[in-house]
Amino acid sequence: MSKSFEIGQKFKNICFLGLNRVEYFPESSSESIFADTWQDVTDEQSRRNLALLFFAPRDLDGEPIDPYIYLTDSEEEADEQSILIAQQAFGDIPLIDMCRMRSNNANEVHILVTADIIFHWDSNDSYVQPTSPVSWVRDIQNILKSYPRTTERFLYTSWENNRISELGVKLRSVNDLEITEDAWVNMPSFQEKYGFALMFVSILVAIMAYIVIFIQGSEIDDLSQKIRTVDLETPSGKSYLELNRAITEQQQFMRYRNLMSFVATDVANAIQRSGMKIANFEIKTPDAQEPSDILLVTIKAQKDAYKGWLEEEPISKALLGQSVTMSGIRRPPGGNQFTIEGLVELEPISEMLAEYQEDVKRAQQQTISTATSEGE
Repeated sequence: MSKSFEIGQKFKNICFLGLNRVEYFPESSSESIFADTWQDVTDEQSRRNLALLFFAPRDLDGEPIDPYIYLTDSEEEADEQSILIAQQAFGDIPLIDMCRMRSNNANEVHILVTADIIFHWDSNDSYVQPTSPVSWVRDIQNILKSYPRTTERFLYTSWENNRISELGVKLRSVNDLEITEDAWVNMPSFQEKYGFALMFVSILVAIMAYIVIFIQGSEIDDLSQKIRTVDLETPSGKSYLELNRAITEQQQFMRYRNLMSFVATDVANAIQRSGMKIANFEIKTPDAQEPSDILLVTIKAQKDAYKGWLEEEPISKALLGQSVTMSGIRRPPGGNQFTIEGLVELEPISEMLAEYQEDVKRAQQQTISTATSEGE
C-alpha cells in the first residue's frame, strides 16, 4: 500500500495549477497568492523546495495520462518535442497529479477548493469541476447533495466565506492535505536522493587511496635514489644497462603521480557544479603497461537520466566549462547509456602548478623581506 504524507510538512512552498490560473502558498506568508502561471509567483530560490500540484484527467481507458502531455499547455496533441521541452521547464520540481490519488474510506468525501477548481474524491473516484470565488459555496452545496447526510465531509481551502458554516463540513488547512506517494509522478529514487552523498564518499575514499599511493611513492623515490647511487658506483655492463632502463621507466611512471589527486578532485568538483546525474566515473591511463603524459576520464550518467541530444549537450558543455584539467571531451560511439570521455594532458598541468608554486614562493619571500625591513 502506498505511503502518504501531509503536503505542508513535506514542502515549504506549494502551488496548485488550476484550469486558467494558479494558487501559490509561500512559506513566508499566511495568505495564498493567485496568478495566471506558476512562473509569475515563484523565483529560483522558492523553487528549490516547491511542489506543483495539478489535475490531469485520465485517458479514455481510465489510465493516468503522461503528466507532461497535460503540462505542455498545448491545445493540440502534444508531440515528443513539446513533452521534452515541458520536462526541461519543470526540471526536478516535484509534480503531484491529484487525479492519481487513491480513493478514500467509505462514507467520507474530501473537497479541495483552490486556484479556479473544486476537486473532490470519495471511496469510488475523484472529480474535477471549475468554480469561482463567487459561486464556489453554491457549487459545493450541489456536490454534497449527491452524498448521504451521514457522510463525513472534509473541506480544504484558504478561501473565506461567511456561508461555509452552512455546508456542514470539517474545515481544514490546505497544508493538512494528505497526499499519497502514488500521486507523485516524478518521485526521485534512492540513488537520485542520496547520489551526491554516495559520490562524496567515493571521492573521499579515492583521495585517501591516492594519499596512500603518494606515501608509498615517496618510499619508492628513496629506494630509486639508492639504486641510482649504486648504479653510478658500479661498472657498466649488460645487466646494469637493463637495470638502468628499468629504473628510467619507473621514473617515467612516477613522474606525474602527484597530479592524480588534483585531477580526481577537479573532475569531481566539475561534476558537482555542472549538476550532472552520474552513476560512476573513472580516471586511467590509455595503457597501464606504458608511461603516459595523458589521462582518460570516463563519466557515465545514471540510466535514463537524460533523453536525447537536447539534454545531453548542455550537460557536456557545462562539465567541460567547470573543469580546469580536462582539455576536451567527446561522446564515445556506441552504447545506450549517456557517457562522456574527457582528455587530461598532464604536462601543461604540471607546468601550471610549478609556476603557481614559484609565484607563491616569491610572494612569501617578498612578505618576509618587507617585514624584516619594517622591523629594522
